[in-house]
Amino acid sequence: VRNSAAVIEGAVIEAVENGLGDKLKELATKNDIETLYPTGGDRKLSYLNDQLAKKGAYKETEKQNIANVLNSRNKYGHGEGDTIPVPTAESLIDNAEAILERLS
Repeated sequence: VRNSAAVIEGAVIEAVENGLGDKLKELATKNDIETLYPTGGDRKLSYLNDQLAKKGAYKETEKQNIANVLNSRNKYGHGEGDTIPVPTAESLIDNAEAILERLS
């Protein structure tokens, strides 16, 4: 059962990173927000989310929607608490997809 849970968690993390993360980086670049630290390495998605909202790329409500998805991704991706239940995983992916649609 743990292996199945790990696969589900991995799918959620990948969906958020590859979908939402890439979109935030794209929007950040379009809005002249640095996506890399001066020393190299990617800035955190939460930072990009905050900066994009400050620049007016989207409203505060969308910022919070994105933050909720990122926080859940972090919680399950770092093994905090229980494994991710399937309905929660499905909901997170659905939420990320809905955000991507709104931002496109």
